[in-house]
Amino acid sequence: MAAADVCNRDDLLVSITWGAIQLGIGVGASFECSVIDEPGRGEGVTGPTCPTVVATDLVAVADFLIKDPVDPCGNAIIAADLVIVCKRANQTSVTHTCKSMHPRGYRWAFDRDNPPARWSQTFRHKGSMATEASFRT
Repeated sequence: MAAADVCNRDDLLVSITWGAIQLGIGVGASFECSVIDEPGRGEGVTGPTCPTVVATDLVAVADFLIKDPVDPCGNAIIAADLVIVCKRANQTSVTHTCKSMHPRGYRWAFDRDNPPARWSQTFRHKGSMATEASFRT
C-alpha cells in the first residue's frame, strides 16, 4: 500500500448546504455511519458466532455562525442532500455529500471565553443503506 499523500487532506471548509439552503459561514462539520449488529451467539459460545447487521444509521452535524438553522419541525418530512465542500492542501476542491438527509435538532452555544457563538444542526439519513454509495459520496 502506498503512503498517504499529505496534500490529500481537507484543510479549509468552504460551504455547507442542505438542499438549496446554505448554512451561514460553516465552521465545522462531521458525519458518522454506525452499524448495529445482532451477535447471533451459538449455544455454549461466548463470542459472536454469526454477527448480522440489523441496522445502519448516518448522522451529520453542521456547525455555523450565522442563524437561522433549518426548522426541523416544518421540514421534518423533507429530505435533501447535505453537501460539505472543502478545499485541500493542494488547492483542489472536494465535495462530501450525505444523501437524503432530514433536519433534526439544532442548538446554539456561546462561551464568553471562546467566541463567537455557534449554531449546530443535526441531520439524519432516511432511505436504503444497502451500500455506502446509497447514502454517501
